[in-house]
Amino acid sequence: MSKTNIKENPKTGFLVMSLKREFWTRRAIWREAKTEGEEFVMFNNKPLFRYNSYFGIHTVHFMKLWDIKKKRFWEFLK
Repeated sequence: MSKTNIKENPKTGFLVMSLKREFWTRRAIWREAKTEGEEFVMFNNKPLFRYNSYFGIHTVHFMKLWDIKKKRFWEFLK
């Protein structure tokens, strides 16, 4: 359902967190999805095997990043 919803409302938000528990919140606008092409081939040729459970990339989604909040630390949320 999330892929259907993002096509209807392309504005998204997400969080990126480092191993040091630093994080950045970001906003983006979904642009398109591809199931072939240069990026699709590149991702599927990377050695991403982990615990022998990698099955390949089905679709590559492209987003336009338009907002990045400053770095924060997880401890501030406690």
